[in-house]
Amino acid sequence: MAAASGLMLVAPEKRNPLLASSFGTGELIRHALDNGIRHIILGIGGSATVDGGMGMAQALGVRFLDADGQVLAANGGNLARVASIEMDECDPRLANCHIEVACDVDNPLVGPRGAAAVFGPQKRGNAGNGRRAGTGAAKFRPRFTTANGNQRLPDGGRRRGGRDGYCGGGIPQCGY
Repeated sequence: MAAASGLMLVAPEKRNPLLASSFGTGELIRHALDNGIRHIILGIGGSATVDGGMGMAQALGVRFLDADGQVLAANGGNLARVASIEMDECDPRLANCHIEVACDVDNPLVGPRGAAAVFGPQKRGNAGNGRRAGTGAAKFRPRFTTANGNQRLPDGGRRRGGRDGYCGGGIPQCGY
C-alpha cells in the first residue's frame, strides 16, 4: 500500500489524510488481475490515507453514494457521507481472487485507539481530523457490511490496522 498510496508519495506540506485516497492501490490490484494474479497479499502499512479502502474499491468499480444518490470522492473526509455502496460494477475477477491483508498492528477500527485516531497524526492529520475519520469509519462500517455481505472480518472488523484493513471498502473475497 505504501508504494501506491503511501506517505512517501506526498510532500509533507501537502499531506491531508481526509483528502488522500487509496485509489492507486486499487489500480495495482487491477493491474495484478490483468496479469492473471489471483492471490494477492496486501501490506497496508505506511499509507497516506484514512479512507477505509474507498479509493481502492473505487478503482475496482465500486461506487460510493451520498444520501442524494451522488457519487462521492473516495477519501476519508467522505466516509461519514456514504449512504449506500453499489457493487454492480465491481471487477468480476475479484470473485476468483483471494486478497490477504498483512499488517503489523492490532488497533481497533474506531475509538480512541482506533486506526484513524492513532495513525492520522503521522499522516499530517490533527486530532480533529483523526476524530472525524474515526466517526466516518464507524458510520461506514454498516454500509460496508450491507453492500458486501462478507462477515469474515476478524473481531468484527475491529482489529488489524482498521482504516484500509477494513477489507477495501467492500471488495469481496478479502480475507486475513
